[in-house]
Amino acid sequence: MPLHENPTNEPKDVFFRNLIQDAAWLTEELESLKQMLPDIPYADRPMGQESVLDVLARIGTAHDRFFLPILVSVQRGEANAASGLSIDFETRLKNVTTSEEDPLRLLDTLISQRIDFVALLEKMDASLIQQKITFKDGELDFLTLIARMTRFDRNQLKLIAERMLAMDAKRNVPIDR
Repeated sequence: MPLHENPTNEPKDVFFRNLIQDAAWLTEELESLKQMLPDIPYADRPMGQESVLDVLARIGTAHDRFFLPILVSVQRGEANAASGLSIDFETRLKNVTTSEEDPLRLLDTLISQRIDFVALLEKMDASLIQQKITFKDGELDFLTLIARMTRFDRNQLKLIAERMLAMDAKRNVPIDR
């Protein structure tokens, strides 16, 4: 069971360190995806679904427009880090697409974002993990925000993996390359 889905009775600082490790693991997942992506039709939108590129764009957009600005503001001690943003960021990202045609370039950007994100988390003071962040439609504590970010990324990567497996099944291509 992933750390971010069911919080444990661990002290919050231990849970926070585990979330940082989980976020770092997502970087490894993106690296792995680089190996497989060129072999699939990543720009195809089968039956009106999003393309793999669209899903990758959504991950990047979530970080550029939601998570990173909030974390930087929290680190700076700015009280209204998210006052103009909605807690329900996922809804706002449903129709994100990209004009980027090179999936490897997009993945490199996402990997770089994750490396910077993990470095930012590692530099943050442990006292911040209980800080409340006020959004225009509610409030979250910092730890919950990081857990949501990790869960969001994981769900997006799972969607890509499922799409790739379905494409491989249709092409009768062995999964172990």
